[in-house]
Amino acid sequence: MAEFARLAGPPDRLSQLVAETTLTADPGDPYYEQVLFALQDDGMTAPARSNSPSVYTSYAPDYFVDYAIEQAGYVVLGTVPTLRWLDWLDDDRVEVVFGGDPAGQLIQWAEIRGTDHTIRADPLPTDVAVESVDLGMPAAFDDDGRFAPDGTPVPTRVETDAATLERLVAAAEIVDGEGVPVVVEDGQFQLAVSGQVMDASGTLSASAVDGPDCQNWYGPELGALTRTLAGPLTLEIVPGGPMAVRQESDDATRRYVLDERV
Repeated sequence: MAEFARLAGPPDRLSQLVAETTLTADPGDPYYEQVLFALQDDGMTAPARSNSPSVYTSYAPDYFVDYAIEQAGYVVLGTVPTLRWLDWLDDDRVEVVFGGDPAGQLIQWAEIRGTDHTIRADPLPTDVAVESVDLGMPAAFDDDGRFAPDGTPVPTRVETDAATLERLVAAAEIVDGEGVPVVVEDGQFQLAVSGQVMDASGTLSASAVDGPDCQNWYGPELGALTRTLAGPLTLEIVPGGPMAVRQESDDATRRYVLDERV
């Protein structure tokens, strides 16, 4: 069994990439129980899922303290054990080593190495048809990374942040509504949640709002998403249709697409 790749970084930073790719803020309640990563010279990518929410994340080598590839490959990790072990380790820095049969592309074992502890998973799941995996940007996005499901960028865009979205989701949960309304009206990002006996209205924080008004509804997956992200993000919305949540930095790209709940 040969070594395919190794990467290193603080455990909380490695946890973050697993959490935001699987929409899992709490290891006891994973949204996606497994995640597929492709390890290549130019970084680590989670190919887009086809279901809603569709998730695509990509991390440049600079995201990690160290990143080295001997042989490109694919690895399937269990969300819960990966997050729990990274939380259990008390090191400032850990190394993760991946390996397998050099004649194949699927990684068969992984080790998380701390100063005093080593955790090994062997064998890892290998039931993946790697020949059908597309590592490119999801087809719903154009060459500039904008959400364009019909070939042209969607009309409504909101520049906000994860904390604001989390507050919106919390408000929808308080009134016990049937979904989370994402509302743009008169150039403002609006709070407009309602339940059987309570409702709340007002404005939400946004640094920019462009495009036509919309009142879309999304399910609990929006809450799972917001609880794993932090910092500024962009909502790109089809009025009466899907919404993309985009977040980018110098060393990471994050794309999420949610179908509207009808």
